[in-house]
Amino acid sequence: MPRFTLRQMEALLSIAETGSIAQAARELGLSASAVTGALNELERALDSTLTVRRKAHGVTLTPTGIHVVEEARTLLSLSEEIEHSTRGSEGEVRGRLSMGSYVSLGPTVLTPLLAEVARQHPGIEVDFATGSQEQVCQRVLSGDVDLAVAYDLNLPAGLRTIPLARFTPHAVLPADHPLTGQATVSLRQLASEPMILLDISPSRENTFLLFTAEGLTPTVAYRTTDFEVSRSMVGAGLGYAILTQRPSGDHTYTGQPLEIRRLHPRVRSLDVVLVCNARTRLSRPAAVMMEIARALPSNALHPSDP
Repeated sequence: MPRFTLRQMEALLSIAETGSIAQAARELGLSASAVTGALNELERALDSTLTVRRKAHGVTLTPTGIHVVEEARTLLSLSEEIEHSTRGSEGEVRGRLSMGSYVSLGPTVLTPLLAEVARQHPGIEVDFATGSQEQVCQRVLSGDVDLAVAYDLNLPAGLRTIPLARFTPHAVLPADHPLTGQATVSLRQLASEPMILLDISPSRENTFLLFTAEGLTPTVAYRTTDFEVSRSMVGAGLGYAILTQRPSGDHTYTGQPLEIRRLHPRVRSLDVVLVCNARTRLSRPAAVMMEIARALPSNALHPSDP
């Protein structure tokens, strides 16, 4: 039998996440001495130094500590899953699922997935966070989140993917733009116009790749990391944008109309995928989400395509 306890593992994980014994104690509702004692007992049980503690500098993990924290996440998740499974009725899936999403895919892809999970398995509690693709993928690899929605573009090694949807980049123009008289617009026509760049990876890189493939350089007038801000700036007449997601209503938050046009020649589409850590065991709630993602028809996650 192991000589450590789940409580000790929980204390180590909280210390790793907060970087402080005092903060971990507050998170766990324990005294600082109790958390310190749990950490000391765990290090004795494993006969290893897991942390480096410096006054006024917090706590850092040793290489062994980093490894143990990764295993602790899996162990605590499994124990929570066992506890939840015994409380539900037969066949009911319960537990906690942590999701990540590339920022612009949250409203269009992540939300329908969460709604389907809630419909089929109301006992699953879901936490989610959005960010850049690099941020959410690194959180999957670190074990901070179970799954994430991302573009299948420059993904880091160590991830397993399930296809969800496919979207095509398009031009977003102000309603009074001269090019709105055309059914399609070319990147060459847009290159000299002021661009509002969605300056977050991988949207930034993909936009530049589209122009580079045509031997062009866009005229970037504004940069923003917010999808809706970019649309609002277009609506205000400050320029055009190249975006991949298209909300169902072609209006900004303030009601200004937008004109959406296909790009000519047609540019390559981008695949959206659900990613998980290929090296770790999925919790039951995460496995259920993967099953739901596989079963959903592709058009269930498609917004309007110009």
